[in-house]
Amino acid sequence: MKRPRIRIPWRRITSGRALPWVLAVVFLATTLVNWWLLHEDNQDDARVAAVTDTATGFIHAFTNYNAQDIEQNVATIQSYAVGGFASQVKATFNQATIDRIKATGVHVTGTTWNLAVHDMSEAAAHIRSLVYETLTTTRGSPTTEWVQFELEMVLAGDAWKVDDVKANILEPSTGPSPTG
Repeated sequence: MKRPRIRIPWRRITSGRALPWVLAVVFLATTLVNWWLLHEDNQDDARVAAVTDTATGFIHAFTNYNAQDIEQNVATIQSYAVGGFASQVKATFNQATIDRIKATGVHVTGTTWNLAVHDMSEAAAHIRSLVYETLTTTRGSPTTEWVQFELEMVLAGDAWKVDDVKANILEPSTGPSPTG
């Protein structure tokens, strides 16, 4: 038994005015759906980028300071702080501490090796970072250490701020820097 052959009258379908409009509507709908899906992804990417930029700036300020500019460095750190952490910064970097840093000629240089956003919601983020830090003073030889930072950040108004910091020294050493 022979199957009937189905013929589609393409000339009749394509010669009318409906086909171009149908195709235009299909392409427009596809484009709008694609835009909407990508728009949501771009918003998430922008939020992660804002958190990452703020965390990077904070960790740089927190691990790179010197005796000559300590007041400016503390002001920069305070600009990132909010809540309980702001109180800790104020208590830690009191005038006696600043005077001690100046007297010993402290110079700290930190190199961030890894910074990652581990958890993020609409108004909070958890960041981990690994920093190789070198501390020098006028009184002794330089010391180096690997420090793991865990930051809790919150959205305060339209800016991300640091609400809590945990720093764990992973490996103190006095050997050469991994950067050279």
